[in-house]
Amino acid sequence: MVVDLIENLGERYQHKVITSYCPRPPAYPGIDVTELRTPEPTNLLSLLEKLNPQLIHLHYWGDCDLPWYEIMLSAIKKLKCPVIQNINTPIEPYKADYISRYVYVSKYVQKKFGEEGPKHLTIYPGSDFNLFTKKQNQENSTEYLGMVYRLECDKLNENSIDVFIKVTQKRPQTKVLIIGGGTYLAPYKKKVDAANVSANFKFTDYVDYTSLPSFYEKMKIFVAPVWKESFGQVSPFAMNMELPIVGYNVGGLAEIVNNPDLLAEPGNSDQLAEIIITLLNDPVRREKIAKENKARAQALFSLESMNTAYKTLYAEVLENQK
Repeated sequence: MVVDLIENLGERYQHKVITSYCPRPPAYPGIDVTELRTPEPTNLLSLLEKLNPQLIHLHYWGDCDLPWYEIMLSAIKKLKCPVIQNINTPIEPYKADYISRYVYVSKYVQKKFGEEGPKHLTIYPGSDFNLFTKKQNQENSTEYLGMVYRLECDKLNENSIDVFIKVTQKRPQTKVLIIGGGTYLAPYKKKVDAANVSANFKFTDYVDYTSLPSFYEKMKIFVAPVWKESFGQVSPFAMNMELPIVGYNVGGLAEIVNNPDLLAEPGNSDQLAEIIITLLNDPVRREKIAKENKARAQALFSLESMNTAYKTLYAEVLENQK
């Protein structure tokens, strides 16, 4: 998000980034980044005064990083500069009277962890859909389900693979693409082997970002068997690739999917399997949902819609400081 805003609002605003960690080599060359792993309050205030920002856009993660943020925010407070705080994960924002706006990644996060009122709003993260666009007249004859995630506990759990196993047991012609690697890769493979459906599954481990569209194109349905979800960029990617999305009714997934008939009770893999099988048996309904998903993704989750929202927000906050 930071890079997207710099690239798309850079003609209007000069951006400088301060972070607790910057990878070597940098992930995004050409961006002005200062790394402060253990900021010293006096030196930090001197640095901020030298930069003399007109607006500070803080991306807040809290948790184990809270001590770093507290040092940073104590210095920011002394600047008397407007501050926009982004809350991009399911976590309570850092509350302070000098925060001008609290921006949440989804209405779910705002409702659960934030507040209503003029200082609180939701702006969905925007995706660059140029790469994630379905090629016209490309239809895969194989019936693939799929998911694209880091196979870690932040969103998935040991039971997330169960729905795929149950679908393939009831529908042997269905194949499954598990795109991603991580902690659960080996346990998922073990469960699939134990269920005697290994021939139906393809595990890719981690793949290159630019190759993701080729995997999406193979799918008939994108499955989100998550236990926690603040937003989830992989779902809008699937939407713009003209795929139906099904999953568990948790977190922000409901406002992305916008169709309760496609969501099962949290953790109810039997119910989700039935939703998937019913949808696989109804290609006309799948096509209708796919078209609706693309239109929704373009309207709400595109890079253009996000940039427009932040452009408006920056101007409003700065105008209020005059």
